[in-house]
Amino acid sequence: MLVGLCLGAWWGMPAQAAETLKVAVIGGVKMSGVWDRLAPRLEAATGVRAEVVSAANKDGVVPDFAAGRADLLLIHGGRESYALEGAGLVGRQRVWGYNEHVVVGPLEDPAGVKGAADGSEAFRRIEKARAPFFAAGNQGSHEIVQHLWEAMGLPPAADWMVLDDTERPPQVLQLAMKRRACILVGALPVAFGQLQGR
Repeated sequence: MLVGLCLGAWWGMPAQAAETLKVAVIGGVKMSGVWDRLAPRLEAATGVRAEVVSAANKDGVVPDFAAGRADLLLIHGGRESYALEGAGLVGRQRVWGYNEHVVVGPLEDPAGVKGAADGSEAFRRIEKARAPFFAAGNQGSHEIVQHLWEAMGLPPAADWMVLDDTERPPQVLQLAMKRRACILVGALPVAFGQLQGR
């Protein structure tokens, strides 16, 4: 899943025109420490102090940026970022990194996913074993799963698929584990303990 760098009205202004650059950052970029390494480089290159005004999921950072509470938005490229661009709220997006996703599942690993070379192979093993797969409803995971299914010629609604009916994203891993199902999720939330299961 691409991570887009959306630039607001601040882009292109001379450094002396603003003393502080207000930034809205997607949670994983802040949580992982990536922003803490980028900020000093940005400040050194522009002479402008960067202040994080929002670090959350898309539901938190996009409204902050759209309402003008942030001058710069770092977010995953996708529906929301294109909508901002279409509304004329940002300049051209710039891709500067990638967001890694992983397939996780129950410890007993009924499909043998652990030894798979890549996502396509993991899905082939899940399909062959008819092991439950939890189709998370979040935009990033959904797009990747759809791409893998299409590339493999798998039906988009297989009989081994469990549809996401959770109300909050952090619930998806718990529900998938409760149903003993595999799931595709962002690697950062898992690595940092935001998505937990058994």
